Amino acid sequence: MTTFRSRVHYINKKVYDLYDKPKEGDVYIIVNKAWDGWVKIGMAVDAEDRLNSYQTSSPLRDYVLLHKVFFSDRRTAEAEAHLLADTVAEERRGEWFKMSSYDAVKVLSKVDNQQIDVVKKMTKAFNPK
Repeated sequence: MTTFRSRVHYINKKVYDLYDKPKEGDVYIIVNKAWDGWVKIGMAVDAEDRLNSYQTSSPLRDYVLLHKVFFSDRRTAEAEAHLLADTVAEERRGEWFKMSSYDAVKVLSKVDNQQIDVVKKMTKAFNPK
């Protein structure tokens, strides 16, 4: 049985690694009325798929995908969104920010795909591989 479980774990890890490999994807805002005034700013290859995984942890299936934006480099975009949200939010707990949904959407709209590409090109100039 342990051999079977270790094989399943190995296969799951490989599938996740392949799924998580692409740099492009969505930066999203998810809310849940159970935590009024809090928004989650996160990233995923596919925001709807991420929302579905959140729903499995809620018997009410009450998470809502408020907004999403596709980026060529989702990790960099998420990091920038978190920095911007820090300047607006009253409080932060990991990827959850105590701020209005309106402010969260404004924050995400300030993250610029073209700017991220410029930063990536500049970084490569200093760290060629």
